[in-house]
Amino acid sequence: MIKLKSLLRESKEDVDQDRLFWNDSYLDDVAEQLGYDNDFNKQFWNQPYIPTLYHCTNKVNYELIRKDGMIKRRSDTRGISNRGIGSSIFTTSVEEEVPYLKSYYGPIVLAINTKQMKQDGYTPIVEREPDWSRAIKLAFVLTKLTGKDVEATRYVDSSDQVSEGTVILYNNVPIKYVSLVKYD
Repeated sequence: MIKLKSLLRESKEDVDQDRLFWNDSYLDDVAEQLGYDNDFNKQFWNQPYIPTLYHCTNKVNYELIRKDGMIKRRSDTRGISNRGIGSSIFTTSVEEEVPYLKSYYGPIVLAINTKQMKQDGYTPIVEREPDWSRAIKLAFVLTKLTGKDVEATRYVDSSDQVSEGTVILYNNVPIKYVSLVKYD
């Protein structure tokens, strides 16, 4: 039986599942006590399971990237739910999303070689979209509490261009890790 001592709970049945949906600190406490590893940055760089990230841009930005020698982080946002993220670079780890992203951010597709970045010891801070981070944590907790596999997708509004494959970088990316990708 799982004991949630800091929440003064005797068993997992005592966890207020409704409260998990509206109280982030309560969700954080329960997730931590159930063994949730919330460090996406550590997971991303310790497991080179995503060797390439894709970034779409327009011709003007691409010329700046070529001139400056790196993809520079900016304060632009991709939607309402990530408005507070700040200066960063939005990428996707899902190649199948590239045609869709091209229509919003520009026809030029860049590939970022994260495997080489890691080999060189250049591991900027990365994170998921906030909505996805929360949804994955909630699904983890509900799976632990109910014993049934709960999918995170049911807790994210994807109409705001929020994607599970998004990886947000908080440092500039030197051009040596960037290549132009040919897309039709």
